[in-house]
Amino acid sequence: MTETSDSDPFAEHRRLLFATAYRMLGTVTDAEDVLQDAWLKWHEADRSEVRHPKSYLVRTVTNLSLNRLTSARATRESYVGPWLPEPLLTTPDFAERTELADTVSTAMLVVLETLTPIERAVFLLREVFGYSHAEIADTLDRPEATIRQIAHRARNHVRSRRPRFDTDTTERAHVTEQFMAACAGGDLNALMDLLAPDVTCWSDGGGVVTAARRPLHGPDHVARWILGVLAKPESAGIVLESAHINGEVGALARIGDVPVAAFTYDLVDGRIENLRFQVNPGKLKGLTMSTSTLDASCWGAGVAVVARASGCWPRLSSDHCWARADSAGSVVRGRSVVRRDERHEGGGAAGVLGAVAAGGSPWRLTSGWAVVGAAEENGRCVFR
Repeated sequence: MTETSDSDPFAEHRRLLFATAYRMLGTVTDAEDVLQDAWLKWHEADRSEVRHPKSYLVRTVTNLSLNRLTSARATRESYVGPWLPEPLLTTPDFAERTELADTVSTAMLVVLETLTPIERAVFLLREVFGYSHAEIADTLDRPEATIRQIAHRARNHVRSRRPRFDTDTTERAHVTEQFMAACAGGDLNALMDLLAPDVTCWSDGGGVVTAARRPLHGPDHVARWILGVLAKPESAGIVLESAHINGEVGALARIGDVPVAAFTYDLVDGRIENLRFQVNPGKLKGLTMSTSTLDASCWGAGVAVVARASGCWPRLSSDHCWARADSAGSVVRGRSVVRRDERHEGGGAAGVLGAVAAGGSPWRLTSGWAVVGAAEENGRCVFR
């Protein structure tokens, strides 16, 4: 039977599609790219031939992610230093309301990175999203017997490497506060007391900023390295704050409104066993946007403006990233797929943006760009 819905199936299943792409790729940016490509394919598809929109969309996103992951693996082999996933801000109740929260944790994403692309796809579809072997075989265009073998191999691989850590949110929050206090106060002994005897620390700078090229081991080595980095002149003005990252309590470091590091860790028997520092600026851009703190300015009817978060222009992503003013002066939030300096004929700024938003497109900008306004120019809508 054909699935039916009064709403756009893509918008209806967007959370599932993003969850699939993010777990497959480990970066918010790549996941958004995949969703943009999937949306274009969906709107170019002959809907009369699509009997089950959800299955079609999951298949599309999975295969686009597979293609991107296969090419990304070659790049990651030459990556400077340890590669860590791109952090994802989550809500405080994420773990309670999402039974699959542990599968988006930084620790789990690191384990998934050790699978081959096809193993990762099969594992996620089977173990995380509950698809049958037959459904996965259809999605990936592989024999069911082959899928069963891959699923068995991937499950055993993950089981042997899956981290063991405490999930008590209250205890994690307490340890995080102690960790931040020790770092802020430069207290070596207090910091060492929080670290397990066999602690390991990874830092991902991507060759762009200062980071340890190899994992660090032991409380003394790890604590001295952390405090040494914080004592550098370029770290002046850093403020640490607790944050929910990938479903767990962690910490963010900011200089002004710009995030410069994200800290996640595994807590075992009350001590930090595995500590991960994401300091690659390219992987922190998504942390600048919070849809709960949108501060939109209105420049007048027919002109689009960007919602600002915490006083900084973010790399815009996902929902509610721009606003436009109607003739009455009220602000209407929406989404767009336009890129910088892209021009659209006819309709004016408000008309074009309004039409795009009505289409339900997941908004995505070329990485690093931000729309700061749109004005009519000789009958054309120009995004700047």
